[in-house]
Amino acid sequence: MNGALEEPASRLDLETVQLEVVWNAPIGIALVDQRLQVVRFNRALAGLHGLRSRAWPGMSLAEVFPAEEATRELLWRIQQVLATGRPFPWLELEWGRVSCHPLHEGLEVVGLCLYVEEVPEPKLAREALQVSEERLRMSLASASIGTWDYNPATGEFLCDSRTQALFGAPPDLRMDCERFFSIIHPEDRERTRQLVQRAESPESGGGYETEYRVIGIQDGVERWLSAQGRAWFDEQGQLLRFSGTVLDITHRKRAEASARFLSEASRLLAERLDRAEEILERVARLAASSICTYCIIGVARADGRLPRVAAAHREPSQEHLVQAALRFVPQAPGTSPLLEGVHTGKSALIREFTQEVRQRYAVSPEHLALMNTLDAHSVMTVPMRAGGKVHGMMILAACAPRRRFDDQDLSLAEELAHRVGMSLENLRLYEEARQAVGLRDEFLSVASHELKTPLTSLKLQHALIAKSLTPECRASLGARLPKAMRQVERLTTLVDSLLDVSRIGAGRLGLEPIEMELTGLLREVMERLSEVFAQAGCRVDFPATPPVHGYWDPLRLDQVLVNLLSNAAKYGAGKPIHVRVAVEGEWTRLTVRDEGIGIAPGDLPRLFSRFGRAVSERHYGGLGLGLFISKQIVEAMQGSIRVESEPSRGSTFTVELPLCPPA
Repeated sequence: MNGALEEPASRLDLETVQLEVVWNAPIGIALVDQRLQVVRFNRALAGLHGLRSRAWPGMSLAEVFPAEEATRELLWRIQQVLATGRPFPWLELEWGRVSCHPLHEGLEVVGLCLYVEEVPEPKLAREALQVSEERLRMSLASASIGTWDYNPATGEFLCDSRTQALFGAPPDLRMDCERFFSIIHPEDRERTRQLVQRAESPESGGGYETEYRVIGIQDGVERWLSAQGRAWFDEQGQLLRFSGTVLDITHRKRAEASARFLSEASRLLAERLDRAEEILERVARLAASSICTYCIIGVARADGRLPRVAAAHREPSQEHLVQAALRFVPQAPGTSPLLEGVHTGKSALIREFTQEVRQRYAVSPEHLALMNTLDAHSVMTVPMRAGGKVHGMMILAACAPRRRFDDQDLSLAEELAHRVGMSLENLRLYEEARQAVGLRDEFLSVASHELKTPLTSLKLQHALIAKSLTPECRASLGARLPKAMRQVERLTTLVDSLLDVSRIGAGRLGLEPIEMELTGLLREVMERLSEVFAQAGCRVDFPATPPVHGYWDPLRLDQVLVNLLSNAAKYGAGKPIHVRVAVEGEWTRLTVRDEGIGIAPGDLPRLFSRFGRAVSERHYGGLGLGLFISKQIVEAMQGSIRVESEPSRGSTFTVELPLCPPA
């Protein structure tokens, strides 16, 4: 039957049409005579067009289709089928589509067969649109996005409830452009106005995207918003509409600002370890310029007292007030709630610093009057904890009329206080270490001086014994006395090194520079160490070099040369040592290269440190002070010393010294 309906019958023979099948077909079907009157129609067509009777009335097609302009065109097309006998497959209309085919009796067209399909009714479309809009509203709400729309013709500025809330406005407040710009933060207002004006120009493409701060109209809360929008224009370039969205990004912006603040605070805290007052003053000033209006920092003593250390105010004109407030910060334990955090280690967030709360914190009527002058509306007291103890207290106050601290502010303040506490703990440990180093250097100095006296006496006694020995006694002693004398010399060298270390630690390594010649001193040192080279099996390669004159301390330079050459013999035993001296401009360069065991890359950074060693003390001995002292001497003469080395390929030490005396 479906095929029969799609392929027109050869003649209008109603008896051959299976009426029941036509009646139940899912597509609308109508049989029409030459007068365009309906002879038959089925259930689907009746349902589409509200035809209630199953009877086959002879109604006109004009009564079946909707009365509109498109129906007149449809009827004209149907008449053309009657006239020409040529069908039209499908005619798309607003409410549906129609296909019309001729019915023939011989060559004559005696009627028409119409197939009708209808699109969803406008009601269904409206319902679908409402569902879509509701889904959009739910999506925007879940994303915390607000929408707005501006009509330049009427000046109407429409905002949804979310946008009203982000603007801190009551739901019934009518917005306009001027009121919108008035709530933007003063620092962002002009920039935002320029962006909006640019978007209202057709040449810009109408796009608008920016971030700005707003101050709530009713609640006074500062919020960061991310705004996007688009302007629409007519063919003449006139602005028709401007609409967009706003998204609350306050949390992200505050997190970014907190990270920048803590990074800057950490940089300040890491600059120095010996000037706590100066660093805390800078931290207080940083806090006052970023997260609060004024900041006071006190460091706790062992007895629980809280002496004032640092204070700062954001406004220079109010600086004297916060400095005056320092006089009223209680110092004795138990005298004010302000010090509770020192004893409990807990922070306090006072969201509303009311008159009643101020009276409770004030230590005198003058203090209360000063509090009222400063007029803080919200206060945080945060202990500075580290190393299991409280090092002090930070007091942060907000004086802006609608500024109130919240839990996020308290977390930021606690992190700052923790870092300040860690810095104070490091300062304490550093001071203890410095004192311990001072005591050690003092002990080394005293011990070295005490050892020098018996060593000097021992050397003198050895010399007298050597002179008084008869040839027979000298022959019987053999090499014992020279060995004893060498051990005394070695012990003297070690004591001198310890004494130099104590002098360096105390800043008393003195120099007595004179005009001298380097190559002659170098050959003298090599001659003095000839026995050391012989015992190590090292040949010294030092070619003839012209004299090099400079302004140095000969005794200290001698000490550097002895250290470098003796180390080369010690660690390059059995292999040659290469020594070179060259002059380049205003500098002379001395290099000592051995072909010994070399130094591992990981040991190079600490080679010139105090007691720094790159080899086993058990196998090579020594205190690890020679290179440290040499570096201090060279740098005291405005020079430099460095090393290049590879394991099993030897080491090259380079000393560079200025030829002229320092200015």
